Order: sequence, then C-alpha cells, then structure tokens
Amino acid sequence: MTDGRPDGAARRRRFVSEPMTPEPGSAEVDAMARGEPGLPRAFSWRGQRFEVLQVFEQGKSRGEDRGDVYVRKHWYELETTNGIRMRVYFDRNPGRSGSRESRWWVYWVEE
Repeated sequence: MTDGRPDGAARRRRFVSEPMTPEPGSAEVDAMARGEPGLPRAFSWRGQRFEVLQVFEQGKSRGEDRGDVYVRKHWYELETTNGIRMRVYFDRNPGRSGSRESRWWVYWVEE
C-alpha cells in the first residue's frame, strides 16, 4: 500500500508504546498557558534525538469516574525532521497504570 509519496514506497506503522524524554526547554509555552501539556519541539526516544517538523492532528482521550468526565491523554500525530511520522501522547495520570513514571509516550511510528 502506498501513501502518495513520490517514490511509491509504502509506510509501515508499528505499535511501540514506549516512553520518550522531552528535551528541557523545548515545550510549547502557548499550550501550557492554556492548561494543556506543552508538546516538546525536541525529544529523545531509543537513544536518538528527534525534532518536530509538523503536527498533523491533536486530540484528547477522556475518561469517566463516578460521573465526572476528565481528560486522560493528550495525543499528537506529528512528523519529525527526519521524515518519521509518530503518534505521541501525554498521560495526565501516569501512576494509574502501575509504576509508569513517564508522562510522554511514543504510541506508534510510521516509517
């Protein structure tokens, strides 16, 4: 399956669900002023540094507890400067899933 790329190569999406480390000082300040997590403009994952080139989509996953609705995750579909497309998310309550300490995660990658 091709995705409209000029070389006709298909991209493969693979599920990873692994923590990423935001680069200090790279968070989107405007989002933080609105009470949302600041998507890092640069981060490391699997020992490699990535820079965000473009954000295609963003959204929120909601949960409910005893009638209250709250935001669980903020997710972003993006492309990095080296051409990798990813879905990353910010977990608003990382402790609920066991011993998770990271708040930022790479959910899937498409290369």
